[in-house]
Amino acid sequence: DEAHFACFSPDDRWIAFLVGDKLKKVAVGGGASIVLANVTTPVRAVWIEGGVVVLSRQGFELDFVPEGGGTTEVLSPDKATGFHGFTDVHPGKKLALARELRIASSANYCPVLLVDLERRSATPIVERGFGAQFVGSRWISYACDSNLYIVEFDLENRRVVGEPTMLQAGVANESLFGQVQFAISNSGLVAFVPGEDHSVGRLTWIDRNGRSEAIPLPPALYGVFDL
Repeated sequence: DEAHFACFSPDDRWIAFLVGDKLKKVAVGGGASIVLANVTTPVRAVWIEGGVVVLSRQGFELDFVPEGGGTTEVLSPDKATGFHGFTDVHPGKKLALARELRIASSANYCPVLLVDLERRSATPIVERGFGAQFVGSRWISYACDSNLYIVEFDLENRRVVGEPTMLQAGVANESLFGQVQFAISNSGLVAFVPGEDHSVGRLTWIDRNGRSEAIPLPPALYGVFDL
């Protein structure tokens, strides 16, 4: 219960997930869950080759947690690339996917970035999207406008190839925070939560007595405003 941001192990035998301040794993066939590590403000978990679970703290840090538990290796912002929200790490740990956080309030209008963790450099590879993940070594999946897409990725030349293909429409997400509820295994199995952009809402007046009145404005991604 209350699990979120699930991800498959490379052999598709385990699922790692976040519950409150803990990172856990459970066998695909069921059974008791196992605590791997205590975490702080987690926003994403990824299982990569080499027996390591990667946890992104607030999107600004990368934590490398052994699959059996143990000491966590932390890649801090000053050692990485600065103002990027990490979303995935390539199995070799030398490349990461991220989004630029300073462009727009909605992640729908932010580019997907390919981050070289050794050179500390970032290159845009998809014009609009968020929640990007590597699918094996040949594909990258991402969300945009509540839809899930996949596009071919040329690892040697570090660029996408061709046009993206829509995998699924209507996937639950929060574009304000750049989060989307899906996971794809290396064998092509997709798990997702049906839904829409939960950052989109309506404005309502509420007086001191608790009475509310809807404001006749369309649903939108509203930000900070003043009276």
